[in-house]
Amino acid sequence: MGVILRRGILVALTGAAVLLPLRRHRPTTDAPLTPAIFARLADLRDREETAALLWSAAESRDSALAMPAVGGANTAPVLALAGFGGRAGDAESRGRVNAFWRAIGRPAPGVGVAILGYNSGPFQSMVYNGAAIRMTSDSATCRAIIPAFARGDSVRLSAFYIDQALAPCAFLAAFGVPGPQIRAWLQQTRFVAARSIDWLVGPSDHVAHTGPFPASCCIRSDERGSVIWSLARPLGLEDLPTLLHPPYGYGTTALDCLTGHDEACRRSVLHPTLKSPPDSLFGADLTAAGYLLPDSGFDAVRPVAPFYLGSVVSAFGRVRFGRFWRSALPVDSAFHDAFGVTLGAWTERWAKRTWNASFEARFRSAAVLLGPATSGASIVGGVIWSVIALLAAVGVVGRRTS
Repeated sequence: MGVILRRGILVALTGAAVLLPLRRHRPTTDAPLTPAIFARLADLRDREETAALLWSAAESRDSALAMPAVGGANTAPVLALAGFGGRAGDAESRGRVNAFWRAIGRPAPGVGVAILGYNSGPFQSMVYNGAAIRMTSDSATCRAIIPAFARGDSVRLSAFYIDQALAPCAFLAAFGVPGPQIRAWLQQTRFVAARSIDWLVGPSDHVAHTGPFPASCCIRSDERGSVIWSLARPLGLEDLPTLLHPPYGYGTTALDCLTGHDEACRRSVLHPTLKSPPDSLFGADLTAAGYLLPDSGFDAVRPVAPFYLGSVVSAFGRVRFGRFWRSALPVDSAFHDAFGVTLGAWTERWAKRTWNASFEARFRSAAVLLGPATSGASIVGGVIWSVIALLAAVGVVGRRTS
């Protein structure tokens, strides 16, 4: 009996030594910080950031639409600045735009382009970066809207922002006005698959290590306030599922695509992309901001990566892509007509190839395992060996106490 008591005390002391450092002091408040309060705070923060994004999008859009969109010339569009009191843009930003236009060559007729760099300072947390695009059957205007900031006597624009905002304009300038069905698809998906300039200048390191679908975190905000997670954080267990799981953040449709389902790949390409509540407040002519992509629910349809259409250009060349772009057929029919392969089949191969080249696949695991991955024989064998080990342990303890 004394041995059992001493062992019980040792276990209790050991448990206390492990758990007490994990206990965090919480200030005394009238209302404890429950999981519901954490969820409410996260929701308020999300609303605040969405409001800031919509505000910056609406204000910069009005300024951009007031600018003339010039087309048809071999020179690059002018980079105009708003909210900087006469400061000039930096030479590096202008040089980057000029390099893109040299790579495009002679712009297509009927397409006008303008570039606005607006002062992002007043908007603090979330700022819009994209383009205002208006298209008809024979003309299109694309006004890139890029957040900028003052540095000394000049105005700086992020290279990443320039590439992302200007990419849809580059597609229009290079390939002209899309066919009616292609145009409707681009508008419904807000050009989310045409947000990369890499088909013009070569893949960047960012794209070379990015997966085929935008991923989102798998842990909801209301779970983060629970007692379990408060104990798990100091041990690093909060990040462990993200490090070990298959790419669940892609959503079920994208996972089906990666595991060989053509129709799921086709759905990821064609499905509209924005969250529904902000979408009604977001200008219909604006390209999608990454922040407004679908939430992290596993059943949410995640769109393809922003360099998807750039990958199509790189794979088939500009001539065949132009045939697809200007086709009057529906998107999947135009794809097959121009490239000789179905939209779903090619997207499946592209998704697998892109996933295998991504950082997560190369440095974690490329396996995408859905459902049970253990055979029935392995389960039975594991149970048998567990029972044998348990009986052996009971036998040892029984001999020591007798």
